[in-house]
Amino acid sequence: MATTYQTLQKKPKAPKAPSTEYTWEQIVISHIWIIYCISFPYSYVGSKEYLQQLSTESVQRILANPRVKKLIGKWELVWGMSIYQFPGSGMNDNTLYIAKYNDNNPEKDTYVLSIAGTNMKSFYSLLFEDGGVFSTKEWNNGQPWNSPPNFQSTTEPSISTGFTRTLDKLFNKTKDSDGTLVMEALQKITSSSSKPVDLIVVGHSLAGTMSPLVALALFERQSEWDSKGIATIKEVWAIAGPTPGNPALQEYYTSKLGDKTQSLWSDLDIVPNCFAREGMTGAASLYEPDIPSSPLVEIIMQAFNKSIERHNYQHIIPQPAYNGKVNNDFRIENINKYPEVKEFLANQCAAMLLYAFLSSLEDMSNVIEDIPFVGKVFEPLKGKLDYLVKSSTFIVSKFFAQVIDAGVTVVLIEDKIESVFEEVLDHIGIPVPISVVMSVLPGDLILGHNIINLMDWYMQFYFQHVDQYVGYYGVDELYNIKADITSEVEARLGKEENKKQEANTILLNYGKAKNDDIKDLYRGEGKLLDGISDVVAELKQSGDIEKNAQPLVVIVEKKRGLCRGI
Repeated sequence: MATTYQTLQKKPKAPKAPSTEYTWEQIVISHIWIIYCISFPYSYVGSKEYLQQLSTESVQRILANPRVKKLIGKWELVWGMSIYQFPGSGMNDNTLYIAKYNDNNPEKDTYVLSIAGTNMKSFYSLLFEDGGVFSTKEWNNGQPWNSPPNFQSTTEPSISTGFTRTLDKLFNKTKDSDGTLVMEALQKITSSSSKPVDLIVVGHSLAGTMSPLVALALFERQSEWDSKGIATIKEVWAIAGPTPGNPALQEYYTSKLGDKTQSLWSDLDIVPNCFAREGMTGAASLYEPDIPSSPLVEIIMQAFNKSIERHNYQHIIPQPAYNGKVNNDFRIENINKYPEVKEFLANQCAAMLLYAFLSSLEDMSNVIEDIPFVGKVFEPLKGKLDYLVKSSTFIVSKFFAQVIDAGVTVVLIEDKIESVFEEVLDHIGIPVPISVVMSVLPGDLILGHNIINLMDWYMQFYFQHVDQYVGYYGVDELYNIKADITSEVEARLGKEENKKQEANTILLNYGKAKNDDIKDLYRGEGKLLDGISDVVAELKQSGDIEKNAQPLVVIVEKKRGLCRGI
């Protein structure tokens, strides 16, 4: 290893005499949370243009806020917000900005390049960026997207194919409102500067992996954005980043930027250990005895381990974690305080439960081959597990949301879970009696207490990966100001957006119904409304309509009488 442990632990020095309430470490970490203004704690939805306007104005107002200036000093947004939006996603899937530190330093200019981590509502990021770990691509001097995928281990520095996609988006597709890419923005900064330039690269979660990778790519491709040779990659700050690549990448990175990099993470945060074999093995029991392990979590972790073991993913640099603490106040009974987290929890737990359910059916298909026609019936599962999980998630997610709203109990879960999976089987076209399916599943797979443990486990995972870092580094005040300002900007822009929004109508012809059922629908209740909600949720989940599609027109015909529009 080219750099010693002691060198890796030495923190970068602050610029000369910052007159702020926050330390330099807190100032840099603040930029990690400011860029999340439209992702956490509320994930905003809209067109790329709208989200660009909302986020840019929010960041400008945050940096101009008098209290923020006292906390972190005077900063100016000089490029961004720059957003990549996957077609049909309706949110910011990747986000960047560059801010300048206006500290009147006569010797040099200081800039921070901030990268946003995974948007918790972004299926694109979760599935295709974070989840793309089954193959790797060689580093290729900072342009791994030009390398072919490798499904076996390699001795060349390599990163996962998913993180390659992210890096490609950040360099080649994430643009500001003028269509400018990050390398073009940096080239403009260096070409117009009369002083040396210090560049700091920061990020959390997915961006905790991207900040070192972006810094390394910029280091290797510096001639493309710094023709005068006046820039220095001064610091790299990475919080809670997943393991991105193989041991050769770790060694290579450490030899180039290891002494300038701070990799900060808690030992109770699963994400930094994601895709590392030893980390995934203990993930299910990480919060014991406070939160018991669930067989559902163990099934997911075992599946991941089988998929990644050949690649031996490692941390970007081998810095140790600090000791975290389980927060027993952040439990499932408090979920209604956090509406965004509730939606995230319902979606994520639904996907995990479905994966465990369907993969168990695959494993058990040999047991029930003797039952007539079953062999052909289970054919849809072969090689389509991820697709079937994605297409069916809305069914189970609705169940989780209802359970949370009603109050989570073992009795409530076990009373409903069989009918939920019956609906899943019907959705994917497997005409096997649910009683047969339940009889071949592992006995403890979907017991009520295991599902509750899964939800508690996921709530703790969310706390350890987000809120815990905000509190640990003491930037709560900045985090709250950021959220309040963004909410104020969105309230004003949202009204303007609604005024100019074109109609995006969903027309449902619901056939014949009883007069009482139609009256219930008018009042916003009853079985017709439940059915319509299911249809709309499925359409949004499948991508057939936009997430913010409106208004909804329903045509219902009375069994005796005229058609009525609702």
